[in-house]
Amino acid sequence: MFLILFGYIVLLFKFDCSKDEPTIETTDVQIKETHSGLLNCNVSSNPASVIAWMHEGSAVDITEGLVKGDNYLSLQFTAVTREDAGRYRCSANNSIGDVVSKDANIVVICKF
Repeated sequence: MFLILFGYIVLLFKFDCSKDEPTIETTDVQIKETHSGLLNCNVSSNPASVIAWMHEGSAVDITEGLVKGDNYLSLQFTAVTREDAGRYRCSANNSIGDVVSKDANIVVICKF
């Protein structure tokens, strides 16, 4: 948007400097044993958040199998085992606040 004032063109800029606490979206997944799957954590926040996963209350400490973007962190499983089943939670924190997701469950459909 611009405005002409005394023969000069004046440009008007609008800045959105709002900041907000993170919000998190996760979903349950079902994966067949030995198959691959993805568990997603989508975060909306300003400023950006640090995102992490927990499995049954303990930090998920892996370097392979993490798919990271500006506003998501996914756990990628290449060959799901029964031990991968259970309750996962995603946490996000920034300078405005810390949030933990509701449970995201992985259900492993076992081979017999």
